Amino acid sequence: MDVLRFDTPSAANLINLANDRCIKLIVLEDVHAADLIHQIESFRAVAGLTIWAVAYRDVSSGRAFFKRRIESDVLSDLRLLSMNVPIDVWTSMFRLALYGDYIIPCELMITQEGYLTAPPPLTASTSARQILTKREVEVLSLVSRGDCNKTIAHDLGLSEHTIKLHMHHILNKIGASNRTAASSWYLSQNGSL
Repeated sequence: MDVLRFDTPSAANLINLANDRCIKLIVLEDVHAADLIHQIESFRAVAGLTIWAVAYRDVSSGRAFFKRRIESDVLSDLRLLSMNVPIDVWTSMFRLALYGDYIIPCELMITQEGYLTAPPPLTASTSARQILTKREVEVLSLVSRGDCNKTIAHDLGLSEHTIKLHMHHILNKIGASNRTAASSWYLSQNGSL
C-alpha cells in the first residue's frame, strides 16, 4: 500500500489522485475537508469507485460532517474516521473503510440533547439492506446458516477480529442481544433480501 500526504490538498491534487485508478481510498483531514467537500461530486465524476473519508480529531467537527452526511444525498457514502482512538481500533476502522464499510463512532451520534437521529424501529419486515452494510449482510447470512467466526473469516478473506467487529455492529444496529437473535431476525425476513 502506498500512502501519499499533502500538507495543503487542493482540488487539483485530488483530481490527479482520482485519475489514478489504483487509488482506493482518499482521506481528507477535517480542517481541509470543509473547503473541499463541496466539490466532491466533480471528484467522484473522475474518481469513480474511490472511497472518500474525513478524518476528524475534534468531535464537534466530526458531528458536523456526520450531520451533513445524513442530510445530503451527495455525501451519503462519505466515511468518517476518528483520529482520537487507540491505533489498533483506528487500524480496524481504516481496514473496514477500505472494504467499503461505514463506521459511525457513537460519539458522533450522541449530543447533549440526545441522538442526532433516532434509529429506525426494527421489525421482522425491516430489510437488512435498509440498515446494514453489504458486508454486514454477508456476515449475517453466513452466521444465519450456522457458520462460526473462523469459518466466516476464511470464506470472506478477513480476520476473525474483523468478523467479531462486524457482529458487534450488526447486533447494535438491529437491537439483538446475541447471534441467535440476529439470525432469527435475518431468517424472519422470508428472503426479502
